[in-house]
Amino acid sequence: MNLDANTYFMENEVWTHFAYRGDGEIFEVVVDGEAGLGPAVPYDGTLDLHDTLFIGKQGSESWGGRIDDFRVYNHALTDEEIEMVMGEEGEIVPPAAPKFLRGDADAGGTLQITDAIAVLNFLFIGTFKPTCMDALDWNDNGRVELSDPIGILGRQFSGGDPAPPPGSDNCGTDPTDDELDCESFAACR
Repeated sequence: MNLDANTYFMENEVWTHFAYRGDGEIFEVVVDGEAGLGPAVPYDGTLDLHDTLFIGKQGSESWGGRIDDFRVYNHALTDEEIEMVMGEEGEIVPPAAPKFLRGDADAGGTLQITDAIAVLNFLFIGTFKPTCMDALDWNDNGRVELSDPIGILGRQFSGGDPAPPPGSDNCGTDPTDDELDCESFAACR
């Protein structure tokens, strides 16, 4: 179905939630929470500096309706987020980052020698698949490298420096904005 916004709204004569969503692969129309009503076109997530973005206009025709509560987000909203916007006022707040223990690479809940072994496994063998890369980054430098298992072992066996926030004793989030992420951490649920 090729959705013509002017025709759709004029025929229905009701307030309708209308969203354009681009996720870096496709650009699609979502009407009243239902995707697939318009064409899904390839989209690489960027606008050329010479592109013109019209709001309230389709092609050369101006829109025959009104716009209320216009919003732009810095990410493609999920179906659940679109439903939330449709159902209530307020802003979409990204979910909080999972809490974790720095150095607890295997998410066992305490700092152990197995954590250093897990980091070494990740670095050199590649069979360990962590769900929280931040937990492997002992020194919080934004990289997982050989200094991390050395720091973990140093803390356990020779009184080395404690881990940077959130530390290795209390669950917390990473205060440092870096390329590492934390999808989940079983010991801090």
